[in-house]
Amino acid sequence: MTPLAGLVLAAASVCLFPAGCRDKQEKPAVKAVSVSATKSVCKDMPIEFRTFGTVEAYATVSVRSMVTGELRKVHINPGQYVDGPRNGKPGTPLFTIDLRPFQAAFDKAKADLESSQAGAKDARRRAEELKRLYEAKAGAYDEMRTAEAIADALEARVSANRAAVEQTSLDLDYATIESPIDGRAGDVLVKEGNLVKANDAVLVTITKIRPIYVTFSAPQSYLPPIRERMAKSDLEVLAEVKSPDRIERVDRGTLTFVNNAVDASTGTILLKATFNNASELLWPGQFVNVTLILGSQPGAVVVPAQAVQVGQQGQYVYVVGPDKKVQPRFVTVDRNVGEEAVISSGLEAGLTVVADGQLKLSPGALVKIEQPTAGPATATGPVEGPPIPASKPAVTNLPDADRLKTSATRPVADSIRPDAASGRPDVADFPASQPAAASRPPPVNPTPVAPPPASRPARDDGRKPLDNDDPPRPEIRQPMTRPAG
Repeated sequence: MTPLAGLVLAAASVCLFPAGCRDKQEKPAVKAVSVSATKSVCKDMPIEFRTFGTVEAYATVSVRSMVTGELRKVHINPGQYVDGPRNGKPGTPLFTIDLRPFQAAFDKAKADLESSQAGAKDARRRAEELKRLYEAKAGAYDEMRTAEAIADALEARVSANRAAVEQTSLDLDYATIESPIDGRAGDVLVKEGNLVKANDAVLVTITKIRPIYVTFSAPQSYLPPIRERMAKSDLEVLAEVKSPDRIERVDRGTLTFVNNAVDASTGTILLKATFNNASELLWPGQFVNVTLILGSQPGAVVVPAQAVQVGQQGQYVYVVGPDKKVQPRFVTVDRNVGEEAVISSGLEAGLTVVADGQLKLSPGALVKIEQPTAGPATATGPVEGPPIPASKPAVTNLPDADRLKTSATRPVADSIRPDAASGRPDVADFPASQPAAASRPPPVNPTPVAPPPASRPARDDGRKPLDNDDPPRPEIRQPMTRPAG
């Protein structure tokens, strides 16, 4: 063997059998996946039905005038809360119509009543005298009958005049319009000085909102349990209202009405709940989220709703074992109550389940349980960043021309800030001298730029110059280029 062949063989043996080679390579360490986890708990959960409903006024009254006359006074403001009659006291005054015509009619009716009462009394006395004379055979029968008829007619007139007094008294009372119910007044549709007619236009609408109704519908399958539980006790109904600040405000009421028929077109039953609405949270015509509580389920296994995942074989949750490894477990979800899921089978209480971060997991994956982090900061919060040097104040409150002048006279190095965090170089890192524009190679086939057109000369008479008054423009020709050989 030649010395060169031996050297080659030795080099090959070194490459094939290195001195640092190990019989068994080390496996890389498995990196744990960060997740959020929680315990499955056992607690009492409500049996409820969730839907949406509409707020309906407890009562609505359209106030009209019962008499015709001039509207002299409006006693309420639009939107004011008014009281109805209570304990013999009248309600809140709403409007006053001119009382003088009705007072005069009432006085005339009273005078007519007194006059007819006096005439009827005298006619009855004369009829009784003629009756005594007839009984003593000193008077004629016809005179007695005529006197009795006159007395009866005058007494009937007294009754008519008494009714006229009552009618004018009612008209006088109707001239002052009072609130018939407790409620919130709407817009006042008639102003002072207008002529109102009896039973004509609506003056104002009063809506009773304390208490108030919430109307909603439920599937017909809920009708048997609803009726069964209503026979035992009152069913509680919750109405949730979301405000612009995303705070849910809840009012509690009681189911008070079940319709007498199922809607055949939708297969639902109409229900109504009554709320005291002391805080006036509910308003007529408002849409609210309704929760009908049918009962309570004791000892239910509950996990966060976001912990339940959906796979090809059904719903499952990731359970964390003592070795910090996860395994999927298929479960059956009975229902969701808010942000919690009630598990009917497949999971026991006291187990650790993954609540967030399931997309990064697989069966047997090693996890690291962390606390849930806070959400991103909103745009209205403080923004962190590098401080601005105090030696470079911002140019503010300047006109546009001055701002342009300031930015034009500022050195280039002042307009660029060093960014130490990103590692980008400062202006000082660049050479101060830049290649001049003259040292650059000229462009191929430059195109001459035409000068701007000159202004039109003014005419002697001061009128607008004509088109043919324009000065001649230079002719622009493209230079001819000779193709390369």
